[in-house]
Amino acid sequence: MFLNPAAQRLFGCGEGHGVPGDLTRFIPDWRKFKEARLLTGSVEIPQGSIIHGVKADGSPFAVRLWVHPLRDCEANQAAATHACLVMCPPDQEPGGSAQVETFRKSVLALFDMAPVPTWVTEGERIVFANRACMVLFGVSDLKEIVGKSLYELLHRASHGHVRQALSEALATDGCVQTLTERIERADGSHRDVFMAMAALPDHGRTTAQMAITDITTKTQEFEAMERSQKRMKALSTELVHAREEERRRIARELHDDLGQRLSALKMELASLVPTLRRRAQDERIVSLIGMVDETVESVRRMATELRPLMLDDLGLVPAIETLVRESERRMGIVIALDMDERLHAVNEPVAIATYRIVQEALTNVFRHAQATFAKVDIHVNDKTLRISVQDDGHGFSEQSIGKDGSQGLRGMRERAHLLGGQIQITPSELGGGAVTVCLPFTQAAEAAQDRTTTTLDNAGTFAFGLKGGG
Repeated sequence: MFLNPAAQRLFGCGEGHGVPGDLTRFIPDWRKFKEARLLTGSVEIPQGSIIHGVKADGSPFAVRLWVHPLRDCEANQAAATHACLVMCPPDQEPGGSAQVETFRKSVLALFDMAPVPTWVTEGERIVFANRACMVLFGVSDLKEIVGKSLYELLHRASHGHVRQALSEALATDGCVQTLTERIERADGSHRDVFMAMAALPDHGRTTAQMAITDITTKTQEFEAMERSQKRMKALSTELVHAREEERRRIARELHDDLGQRLSALKMELASLVPTLRRRAQDERIVSLIGMVDETVESVRRMATELRPLMLDDLGLVPAIETLVRESERRMGIVIALDMDERLHAVNEPVAIATYRIVQEALTNVFRHAQATFAKVDIHVNDKTLRISVQDDGHGFSEQSIGKDGSQGLRGMRERAHLLGGQIQITPSELGGGAVTVCLPFTQAAEAAQDRTTTTLDNAGTFAFGLKGGG
């Protein structure tokens, strides 16, 4: 109930923003009038009738009353609970009664023709709904909406969310609650909707207005985009897996086939040395043996870069140790290495990603950082694999990842993302830059049931520091 200042003076309750309580406090017969459907067209007393009222101090008095229902009587025959009451002393006429009625009809028409479905609830019951609600719910008459519990029109899964939001909206003045839920149409189909609800001026805190927007199309588009992204991620995962398998095959052929043939060629050349009679021929054979040795070394290096067989045969720890020692020899710098013993149990997808990211990081150090010292740390904390590769070189910015020519950094980001991680570039403790990524630590035994995918479900932090772009 809300009384304007003039009504408050009429009932002798003082001026303020409103008066708590029920209207029957001042008009005892109001409940009887409601039950007689006074507000829906079945008015048993003429407008402007003199009725009995009670002032705030309990003294009786007579008042002339006009009732203007806040609903279109022709469009809705359900009992109304909200109305605008115009009152004055018995010997006066309120000159604004006609204007109030005109204003009431204008407001109703505005809400009724609004394109956004809107309804008003009293408690859980819908007491007003505009024509846009008919389209949203697929009904031909507002009687199929008005008078029902709002939960009859909501999907069961939305009942708890809406009940809580409605309670919060009614409990706080000016509070607008928004949520995304689902409704049930008359034909049994469902629609996803965005709801905005707020309390109406009602000192019993029971009346709320809800605006409803159909977002089913947007939801479907979003779900389609998510499915597309998942398919793209699955495709990327399969491409990475296929690439690693092809590298494994080529490396194995280089090592087993070409390597064995070169070894056999060396042995044949060496067997010719005792049979030679001229020193020039002997020196030429020795030179050829040296060339074969260099070729064998090149083949071994290419096979290792393609796919270190030690990673398959002995595991991640020996492979990383060999990678670091070879990089140290090739780069001519000092590289400190510290690894967690639990890395022996890491599963194959994480092991491959770890090796490749460290390999790419050290390659960047060699090509771009101009460093004299590097540090590699690989540890496991709370099922999170943490790798740090840092150097004392130039460093680089996060923007360099997206630049042309920075395929190494993009490759590291791709591998980390496919395994549920993210890269973050930060300053290094050695004075350069650092890259941070998170990966879950999954042991080989835990992944034995799913050997065909490299996608992990949980994200963690996989970190390394690095100098130089690339």
